[in-house]
Amino acid sequence: MNKAIQELKIQAKKRHRSLLAGDQQVFVRLRRRFPKADEFKLKHSLHLIAYEKGFADWPMALRYLSGREQEDVECGSFWYSQRCMSLLNHWFVSYDEAKQFLSEHKQHILVPFRNQVIVADHNYSAAIGFSEEDQETWHLISGDLVEGYGTSHWETLVWQRLSMAK
Repeated sequence: MNKAIQELKIQAKKRHRSLLAGDQQVFVRLRRRFPKADEFKLKHSLHLIAYEKGFADWPMALRYLSGREQEDVECGSFWYSQRCMSLLNHWFVSYDEAKQFLSEHKQHILVPFRNQVIVADHNYSAAIGFSEEDQETWHLISGDLVEGYGTSHWETLVWQRLSMAK
């Protein structure tokens, strides 16, 4: 099991222990996400952590973060933040069109978002929490999170993203 999935499991376990200790904030967040649940189990905390990281649910997070899916794996909004809303990014439905645009704009990055693709400048990576020092890792995957999917450099970026506040 990879480091990213282990990290989410650890966060979910901490959240669940917090709930059991009477943390009302955790209870409210779980109740909002699972209004019909009679009691909250660890699986609820796993789903909530995944949801708060941009995935629809825990299985979606597992599929994407495993780095092994071969066909158009969905990443939800994992690589997005509300801080990006004010940026003027280039949005594409087709990965091929986005890849072509990226080849013409070498200093940009290509980021999956649900069923679309974003090509953006360095302001985007800064808005989702990456520093100037992280640019070397982006460079190692040619700035393309789709093409770099599953590589060790992609895993490094995933780990950094998980380590940041959303």
